[in-house]
Amino acid sequence: MIRDPNASGDGYPETVRIVNKIEGEDGLTVEALRAQDAGWPGDTYRTHRWVAVSDVGDVIGCCDVRRVPNQFDQNRYSVLVSPSYQRKQWGTRLLGHAEVFLKPLGARELVGAAKANAVGSIAFLEKHGFEETHRLWESHLDVTMFDPSRSSSERARTDAAGMTIRTLANERTRTPDCIERLHDLHAGIEADVPRPVKANAVSIETFA
Repeated sequence: MIRDPNASGDGYPETVRIVNKIEGEDGLTVEALRAQDAGWPGDTYRTHRWVAVSDVGDVIGCCDVRRVPNQFDQNRYSVLVSPSYQRKQWGTRLLGHAEVFLKPLGARELVGAAKANAVGSIAFLEKHGFEETHRLWESHLDVTMFDPSRSSSERARTDAAGMTIRTLANERTRTPDCIERLHDLHAGIEADVPRPVKANAVSIETFA
């Protein structure tokens, strides 16, 4: 059975359990997923999630499908399929369910993602006709190990160059159109990032 994760109650714990089984080092929490969903601009970018349920009621797979802000036009979708039971057709069924859902919406392209060391996931995507377009590099910087004192001289160098670093809250009190200026800067930078498809700039409302 494939259903909405909240069809029979709170589906967040089971969804998080599945994702962490596939991407355990990411440490996704229920609170983090709730916050992510709550902050998603659903009036602008469509999103939906399904889970696969076994005959005995165990949730064994999940699939997210959503438009990605600032990356692709409205007819391209990003799909994450996380099957807990590999090689038993659950991923294929979830992906097929997503395709049936998306075709009436005019979807022209699905964008899947897999880690470079996830041999099974890469084989799954290749089997279903996905082709590699680009790679993303993860940052594993441990911010808790950062020592501000080692960078104290950089503050003086920045000041000497005539630049000032402020918080967003502080800048908004100084510059009435701060958000508009940041939006223009953000849009310009995103347009300059190499991508398989040209960036689709977000609106000022979504950015804010």
